[in-house]
Amino acid sequence: MSCTDKPYDVFISYSTLDLSTAELIKQQLTDRGLKCWMAKKDIRAGEKSWPAAIMRALSSCRSMVLVCSRNSMGSDEVSKELTIAVGKKIPIVPFRIEDIRASDELAYHLANTQWMDAFPGDVRQFVPGLHDVVRSLLAGGQGLPPQPVETQSIPSDAKTFCVLSIIFSAVGAFILPAGIVAIVFGAIAMGKLNVMLRSNAWLWVARVGIAAGIIEVIVILVAVMEGFNRAPNS
Repeated sequence: MSCTDKPYDVFISYSTLDLSTAELIKQQLTDRGLKCWMAKKDIRAGEKSWPAAIMRALSSCRSMVLVCSRNSMGSDEVSKELTIAVGKKIPIVPFRIEDIRASDELAYHLANTQWMDAFPGDVRQFVPGLHDVVRSLLAGGQGLPPQPVETQSIPSDAKTFCVLSIIFSAVGAFILPAGIVAIVFGAIAMGKLNVMLRSNAWLWVARVGIAAGIIEVIVILVAVMEGFNRAPNS
């Protein structure tokens, strides 16, 4: 199927947690004459295979608008759609709806791809510009000049809290307050690590520190309670 024979102009890739924003984007692009495909709206009732429907849609769309957010950066489905679109050489317009840095995967795939910001303010005010960029791409233009994609770095203090959490969890096997401190430091570290880093090793270090601290606190408290129960009545 040649590009001009494809029935849809735009495939909208999004996290289901951003459904309302994706619906708004689709509606406004549709109102401006673009034919958009969106899973929630366009997969037929009774469709037996959701992945098969996605594959057919990607083969039927001339471009992709990627709704970029913390939610979509952490979405396996969005990641798959992006990978397939890149493989099919579908032009992609990343549309950032919040101020986040790109994951390493996104930065790799979109290193030479034009992207847009839809903040601050109401997303609606940025959709006309998105429409113009998509129209330019469909007409064989370049859309926007490629821009460097800022990648997500791991805060150094987050690493510090991860290490402290592990250290205090080790001490927590013998001292109750240390186990509690391990939990606190691990929680702080997780708060500093962005959701897009959910598979990063440092995030797992923080989780291990928290889990170890919780187990140690429970074990010590149980031991203390058993000690009280065994104490002779005065």
